[in-house]
Amino acid sequence: MEAREKSDLISHARSAPLWGIFVSPVRTFGSLCEQPRWFVPLAFAAAFSMAVDYYATSHIGFESLVRGVAKSAGTLDPEGMVQNALAHKIQILAIQSAGSFLGVFATAMIVALILWLLVLGVGGEVKFKSVLAVLGHVNLGYLVVRQSMLALSVSLCRDPASFDLRNPLATNVGFFVQSSSPITARILSSLDLVTFTAEVLVVIGLTKVSPGLSRATSCVIVFLPWSLFVALRAWMAAWQ
Repeated sequence: MEAREKSDLISHARSAPLWGIFVSPVRTFGSLCEQPRWFVPLAFAAAFSMAVDYYATSHIGFESLVRGVAKSAGTLDPEGMVQNALAHKIQILAIQSAGSFLGVFATAMIVALILWLLVLGVGGEVKFKSVLAVLGHVNLGYLVVRQSMLALSVSLCRDPASFDLRNPLATNVGFFVQSSSPITARILSSLDLVTFTAEVLVVIGLTKVSPGLSRATSCVIVFLPWSLFVALRAWMAAWQ
């Protein structure tokens, strides 16, 4: 009887669909123990992210975006930068699209490697593919939600030229609290509701694919590297 219940549970876990991360993330994470799927969710997330980035660039206008970047960077010759960018528009858009797509895979793999090593370091048992699968599904949920909000914000923006792509969504503290300090501004923009939700999902996912790993330990494994990353970004902002 017990063996049959276990078999039914495994069969049920295997049937978790790709979109299960949006409606039943715990069940989806449980299915990754048997089937650590990572490529398809990452590919879908990357393609969706690339498509929204292209839509945002087309809707706002390539020239307007370049002028905004030149202004924020304090370029000595902003008009020259704009003309140079317009002359190489196709190449820039191609590189942007490729970077947007491949960046999703690269980021997920790097973060998965760090988390996998940390789990092993605290005595946990987990396969790298399982950690990567957790990151793949969380990235899928994160990017679909975030990029959908970006597409909606761009569509509803009455003045696309004034749209700030550096911090376009009202999901972080930095959007509401303006600071003249680049360090403070970067830290405040990192306190993001969507990002925090994704981090919590990773915490839950690690406890599902690594038997014996407590939620407290998983929290440390996830939030410690994230805190160091935020600190590094803030330090780099001070030198820009």
